Amino acid sequence: MNKDILDTTEFNVLHAHDNAMSGSCSYCKSKKKGQSKRWGFRSHKTRVDDYEYMMNKGWTRCGTYYYLPDLANSCCQMYTIRLRIEDFKISHKQRKALNKFNRFLNGELDHKSKSMAEEVKKPLSKKQEKYEKILDEIVIKAVLDTIDNNIGEAKVAKIKEKIRTKKIKDKAHGDISTNAAIVLYNAKNLFKDKEPMPLSDIQTAIIKKIEEACLGLKFKISAAENGFINFKADFDLMTNVGKEVVKPKEKFCKKPALIPEEIKHAKSEEHKNPNNQYTKYFKELIPNKNPNPVHKYTIEIYPAIATEESFALFQKYQATIHNEPDETLESFKTFLCDSPLYDPKNPEDVKHLVPLNDADRKLENQGVWPKYFGSYHMYHRIDGKLIAVGVLDITPTITNSVYFFYDPDYRFLNIGFVSALREIEYLRNIKDNYCPTIEYYYMGYFILDCVKTAYKGEYSPSYILCPESYAWISLDAVRERIKEKGYARLAETGIELPEDMQFTIEYINKLLCEQVSLSEQDIIPLIGLNKWRVQIIEAIIRKLGKGILKHITWIS
Repeated sequence: MNKDILDTTEFNVLHAHDNAMSGSCSYCKSKKKGQSKRWGFRSHKTRVDDYEYMMNKGWTRCGTYYYLPDLANSCCQMYTIRLRIEDFKISHKQRKALNKFNRFLNGELDHKSKSMAEEVKKPLSKKQEKYEKILDEIVIKAVLDTIDNNIGEAKVAKIKEKIRTKKIKDKAHGDISTNAAIVLYNAKNLFKDKEPMPLSDIQTAIIKKIEEACLGLKFKISAAENGFINFKADFDLMTNVGKEVVKPKEKFCKKPALIPEEIKHAKSEEHKNPNNQYTKYFKELIPNKNPNPVHKYTIEIYPAIATEESFALFQKYQATIHNEPDETLESFKTFLCDSPLYDPKNPEDVKHLVPLNDADRKLENQGVWPKYFGSYHMYHRIDGKLIAVGVLDITPTITNSVYFFYDPDYRFLNIGFVSALREIEYLRNIKDNYCPTIEYYYMGYFILDCVKTAYKGEYSPSYILCPESYAWISLDAVRERIKEKGYARLAETGIELPEDMQFTIEYINKLLCEQVSLSEQDIIPLIGLNKWRVQIIEAIIRKLGKGILKHITWIS
């Protein structure tokens, strides 16, 4: 077969279907009425630049199967979401996850054998015990002042027994939290009003009473989304920095505590010496004063090939996280290893009709950056042990995060958060030093009201693809519209379809006559296939765009 045929993307016409196909939704399952509809086809060989073009039109892949959700007619609206890596701004929540990860590397968190981690216990200082005791008393008083004072001694005792005010487990400096609002929310029958107060209103009411009581402890009080009320110290409780406790009757001080001169000086010296400021892990994201962490964290880049090590990790992940203990090696390969992507510049890819089998490919670390574009596995290791694998498709301008699985024993480290941030930082480094064309980090599909995907919107600034104009729109600008309507045109009125997505009947007919389907027996013009098959191919062509059609070889 000539080189022109070998160097094209192959679409299988026998495995193509239109959006009339419906299946069970892996996101909402039985929670919503409706079905998941999508266009789809199989390809055992796809040029990386063609795949890049398809991703920009909303397509993605699972193994060798490509699909595009029909947002308007499906139960869940799966919007394509991406992030421009240069513009990424880390959030407070993400920084907390990374700081916790660093604390583990530094030996400040102890990994226990039962898939749990507890903070290395340090004896509380007398001052910290004093703070907790006084906070506990003030919180109890604030709670009782918030509800009916005539509720009876028995109920008061029961409320007091359930309220806990103590040091937050994952805080390095002894910040304190209380479950008072949650306790009060669960005791709904204690309110005077017929309708119980929302949890957020209860938090607000308690905080107001606390401020009236006057702590004078230099704490910043905030209501957490999970219902807790947090007290963040403006000083380090563990090292007894801060002023003595004042009497509760004094006015609550909202001004931040003054930082001693010796601490200011230490911080300024720290920033002058970059070697002390950061470890090599997440250099741009996590300040870490420890140049020699207790645990060594490394990443490795391998071709997307199944290994005993990665398969064992996948089995453990599926059984524990998704309750699917019957995963086979074949299903693992089909799902996360078999890839149709090939780089026309890679001679090993071009000379084969289909991608190489695992037995023919070399399983070797690619170093910092692979020589060719394609599908890869990013191995995350701690002290040499494989704890997570990220499945990445890398093209000239896009890196697509296809999937991620991890050791459930390390779930306490928010490893999903950490991996995404690690990949973003990795791509920033690659852009600066190896591949300046890399621009975007794709995170698959975003469903606003689905917990499995909603977290993707926290990586800011994110953009989602308008399903009608193919324009990329800021998620922040359209979040409320999606929340209200589900499916919606996201682009403003007046933004037209790009030229490569505008088709006429004449263009389609001409294309179907000129392009052919190859088989071992013969060559058939697409227009010569049965009518039902022609309609399916036409529907897929309209969703693919003109830019990819010149590279396609149709296979049957």
